[in-house]
Amino acid sequence: PYYGDIIDKEHGFLDTISIMKKVDGIITTDTSIAHLSLCLDLKTYVLLTLGCEWRWKTNPNIWYPNCVMLRQTTFNSWKNVINDLRNILTVK
Repeated sequence: PYYGDIIDKEHGFLDTISIMKKVDGIITTDTSIAHLSLCLDLKTYVLLTLGCEWRWKTNPNIWYPNCVMLRQTTFNSWKNVINDLRNILTVK
């Protein structure tokens, strides 16, 4: 479902937490969403650029060991990231 119309600008993070608690997992490229969902102990897939910020370069992530990080292998190409995500999420 689309939740964009129900997020209150004054309480954005509280509304986001409420939405997050209703889904099976989070897929994000946004680090604030990743930090929030991982602190809530939700299954989180973080899609990262090749030159992502240094905190996301340790694998497994030392701050969030349950985080699934998918990083580009080629500059400016998301093909491997999307293929890896598809393989992870595909029910076999």
